[in-house]
Amino acid sequence: MRRTTQLIAVRKTLTRGLLALVACLIGWTSTLGSAHSGTISQVPLFISLGGTEPNLMFMLDDSGSMMFEVMPDDYVYWGQQDANNNSIGSVVYVFPRADGVYGATDYDNNVATIADGVAYTALMRSPSFNKVYYNPAITYTPWKKYDDTSYPNASPSCALHNPERPGSGPDYCRDLTSNLQNASSGTTNWRECDASGCTATTTTLPKADFWTATYFHYDGPDNGEWSWSNYTRVEIKSTTADYSGHGREDRSDCSGGVCTYAQEIQNFANWYTYYRSRILAARAGIGKAFIELDDSTRVGFGAINATGTTVDGISSNAVMQGVRTFTPTARNTFYNSLYGHPIPAEGTPLRLALDAAGQYFSRADDVGPWADTPGSSSDLSSSCRQSYTVLMTDGYWSGGEDYDAETADARDDNDSTAAATITGPGGQSYTYSPVSPFSDSRANTLADVAMYYWNRDLIGSLANEVPPTPTDPAFWQHMVTYGVGLGVTGTIDPDDAYDAIDDTTVTITWPDPDTTEVNCTGTHCTARIDDLLHASLNSRGRFFSAQDPDQFAEDLAAILADIVDRTSSAAAAVATNSTKIGTDTLIYQAKFDSRDWSGKVLAYALESDGTIDDPDGDGDIEEHAVWDTSAPGKIPNHSSRNVFGRIGTESVELDWDSLTTAQQSLLTGEGIDEAILDWLRGDQSNETPSGSLRARLSILGDIVNSSPSYVDSLNFGYEYLPATVTEQATYFAYREATQTRTKMLYVGANDGMLHAFDAETGVEKFAFVPNAALANLASLSAPSYTHSYFVDGSPQAGDAYFGGSWKTVLVGTMGAGGRSVFALDITNPDAFDESDILWELTDADLGYPVNQLAQPVIGRMQNGDWAVVLSNGFESDNHRAMLYVIRLSDGSIIKKIDTGVGDAATPNGLAAPVLVADSSRTIKYAYAGDLLGNLWKFDLSDASASAWDIAFASSGAPMPLFRARSVSGGIETPQPITAAPEIGEHPQGGYMLFFGTGKFFEVGDDVDANVQSLYGIWDRNDGTTTGYVSATDRSTLQAQEILAEPNINGRYWRIISDNAVTWTGTGAQDGWFMDLISPVKDAEGERVVSVPLLRHGRAIFTTAIPATGVCESGGVSWILELDMTSGGRLEYSTLDVDGDGDFDLDDFATYAGNDVPVSGQRTTKDEGMTSTPAVVECDDAECKITSGSTGAVVRIREKGAGSSGRQSWRQCR
Repeated sequence: MRRTTQLIAVRKTLTRGLLALVACLIGWTSTLGSAHSGTISQVPLFISLGGTEPNLMFMLDDSGSMMFEVMPDDYVYWGQQDANNNSIGSVVYVFPRADGVYGATDYDNNVATIADGVAYTALMRSPSFNKVYYNPAITYTPWKKYDDTSYPNASPSCALHNPERPGSGPDYCRDLTSNLQNASSGTTNWRECDASGCTATTTTLPKADFWTATYFHYDGPDNGEWSWSNYTRVEIKSTTADYSGHGREDRSDCSGGVCTYAQEIQNFANWYTYYRSRILAARAGIGKAFIELDDSTRVGFGAINATGTTVDGISSNAVMQGVRTFTPTARNTFYNSLYGHPIPAEGTPLRLALDAAGQYFSRADDVGPWADTPGSSSDLSSSCRQSYTVLMTDGYWSGGEDYDAETADARDDNDSTAAATITGPGGQSYTYSPVSPFSDSRANTLADVAMYYWNRDLIGSLANEVPPTPTDPAFWQHMVTYGVGLGVTGTIDPDDAYDAIDDTTVTITWPDPDTTEVNCTGTHCTARIDDLLHASLNSRGRFFSAQDPDQFAEDLAAILADIVDRTSSAAAAVATNSTKIGTDTLIYQAKFDSRDWSGKVLAYALESDGTIDDPDGDGDIEEHAVWDTSAPGKIPNHSSRNVFGRIGTESVELDWDSLTTAQQSLLTGEGIDEAILDWLRGDQSNETPSGSLRARLSILGDIVNSSPSYVDSLNFGYEYLPATVTEQATYFAYREATQTRTKMLYVGANDGMLHAFDAETGVEKFAFVPNAALANLASLSAPSYTHSYFVDGSPQAGDAYFGGSWKTVLVGTMGAGGRSVFALDITNPDAFDESDILWELTDADLGYPVNQLAQPVIGRMQNGDWAVVLSNGFESDNHRAMLYVIRLSDGSIIKKIDTGVGDAATPNGLAAPVLVADSSRTIKYAYAGDLLGNLWKFDLSDASASAWDIAFASSGAPMPLFRARSVSGGIETPQPITAAPEIGEHPQGGYMLFFGTGKFFEVGDDVDANVQSLYGIWDRNDGTTTGYVSATDRSTLQAQEILAEPNINGRYWRIISDNAVTWTGTGAQDGWFMDLISPVKDAEGERVVSVPLLRHGRAIFTTAIPATGVCESGGVSWILELDMTSGGRLEYSTLDVDGDGDFDLDDFATYAGNDVPVSGQRTTKDEGMTSTPAVVECDDAECKITSGSTGAVVRIREKGAGSSGRQSWRQCR
């Protein structure tokens, strides 16, 4: 399974001084913003969610049994004969039918008796036994149309036999408000049956006063269905004012479980018209399920008895419409066929139909299913397209030669025969060997047909780049079969069969379906249902057997969701907190899986060499996790879980019974009732299929951009505050008092909550739901949920003094989930409750600082206030770049500093700030970039907040310190700055700002190929307001360039120029830059979207190159280590190129005839894109640990302090 990863390295013991504030800077990483309609992507851009749309062929069962009004077949009595061996027609209807209701041939009009005192009368009209009959516990809604509107409610006085066959009179509709009547066409044969079969037949209406709208409720014990006394008759008549009980409390059309006559007769009428028979109910479920598919899937249609069709120029059986992108036009065509296709009184040729689907997917022509635009002449350019057939049936497939697969090879014993090796890119290979549960030593089965089209490269002209999934190892073009049975059951437990794939000790013995019998007998019938399961398993699809129409609809929806999920992937992001490795060092890894948008956090032990503890060396580190939040008991039971939040301006415990009536009303106004709130708390009792809420494999939602924040006893060095400051004298004592508090891990998730975990055990202590998340929270519980961000920002903790005491405060944002900032008092996490929720701030000028792009920072301001300083992010209402200073005690805004840059035509927004503090640990300056490439300096050095402003100006207008832009052909293009800069002290005075440019959070950013750059900019900090760097060009900066990218030992490395920067005297320069242009691939969309690091005189950047191919997800990254004085290459090797564990001349590369050190290392596609790594001292080196967009944990061992260049360049961290 592909997942995502976030890492944060910490020591379990106190690391003194780890987070100490020096006379330099304060900074941390986060994200802002609930789901909205802007251009910010609501799914991670570094994963593929079906960049190549999958093919899906839906094969409808149009056999005659689909018109039956009885299910299962137990009560139909197939093949009954009288004493003279004359056939007694099967009982297939509960209402006298008209001719041609389904547009084709009919079965004899054999109807279950309505005689009083006969159990068969009641049994056939009781939903307890006839699973397709009216069930008063279900709300029956009309069919869905292609555009998500619905057919009209049925008329109780003229309920249509088939909504696609309108008309009036008994041949077209039935009056449900009167006694039962025959149709005018055809002869009705009334059948009276018992447990042993049918014994009586009459063509005369057996009871003239039988009320049409009638059902029987079963009151008896198990196995008592053949006793008339075990039933209660319920007639739906206008003389009965209301109806209750029998499950009506689950109805959505009635109030409080009580239905009026009008509601009940309408529900019965809707059932009659839209659900009365197997085909009507199936169409209802199929239409409802397919409405959830969008144009990211290509859908085709077939029917198992269709013959002589022509599909995109080629004759076909069963397949009626080739796959098409599911646009409104294609949807309309699909729904017309689904609802309008005739149902003949024919057999069930599943093997023939599945073979036809396989033949279709074997087409390599330019209008077939592998073409870029099926139906129109186009290239076959996508080698990673997945193809599926959904095969449904309500009965046992037909045997005999006439129903065999048309393709001779498909009739072979394909699952018991070793196959040829299939190869693919990157040395992949697969060879099928017959083994249980796949093989059965029988030929010509449905399972053989499925295996034939799975274990064969269907399109040899395409590269084998179909992405394997956890359940399907195939990387070649193949067909996956999903089987779904309606009202039928085999003898093999599907769970046992699928479990046997991984458990080689289990053998599945498949029963004999006897392919020679046209109509099966005895055990051969259930064996044919097992064969449908076997076919699904052979092709690595899934199988469902629904016993009623409601379950059928849910199972089909699950199949379509599984198909969509198989085209999904998962990826990773990184948060860091560095220290020296000890025996108790842990790595905390946050994961998400985009197939079901679930998440979890794991803790791993870290070895002294920086590797994750893996005792058996099999690479499966998850099995050796110290703890895993998905394990039982890590998330407490929903009834005892501590979930707090904000409702309006009130802080509350989010438990329904704990809320006031007014608070409950506010939640209800947001669509959150008691059941949904319980679901959000973790209650799974109301999830589908038994309930109506979305089913989850994991309670914890996906964690995408929120970096885990580890909090133990912090040390910010506030004992060095001026002695005149009240709080200075008590900080040391406060630190000592927090030494024993529970170590915690805080992280936001897209389940609407910020989660607080015990860092040593993984048990959730509490969770917090911001008020801004409530508006969209109910959507999480909908089965049709599509991903949105909720609490996606990275929380950050800091110590602060207000209210007369020291506190530890956690500040968080909602990322792309909402324009909200909140603060929690986490001084004592074990006793956290609603009183510890300090505040939540929303403001029109706040935007969405997403993907760890905004860093709220806690610190003491020059006016004595303790505050959080953060950017306004992106897509604010005013479209400008602004800095916020927010009072930590109450969330009030102390100051908003507006750059004035940006408008609706040229929208702007401020990225994460980095702060500079003076020697008294008090914030003095802030630096931040914006979307238009401006690097701003904010002067916060005055004791009066009213004087805080932008540091530079020209003619009274605010000016940035620097403007980043690329130049090509004399045209300048602004380069967006979306990650916080890093800062160091310059030996000539002032500060050096290190940052990169690029953007990766809005729709379309993944294909942006504009040139981005790395920068080192000198702020001389000489006290003038006009000391900004030239804003007209980059002529005062020293250029560096990427010279070469050699492949050494199977990995790519970078060689960078080493041009010196002139810092003093004539021609003094303002810094350096390097354009991210590959000497091999030119500009390929490389960018910087994570915070750089300064280590030992080196500036360390992580770049990202998103994949752009239709068959790619993720991408790759370069980790670059540059001389911070020049941005060029260092004089020594920092990377272990030859892998011998040393850093020496053997790690140099040859360029222009000289051996020079390399400056960068590229990740592999298997590792993917990475972000800012966690840095830990490992043995005698330094390890940078991160995780890629594939979920792989990446460890890069690098040179430690040692020879570190010019030590006069002081690092500020």
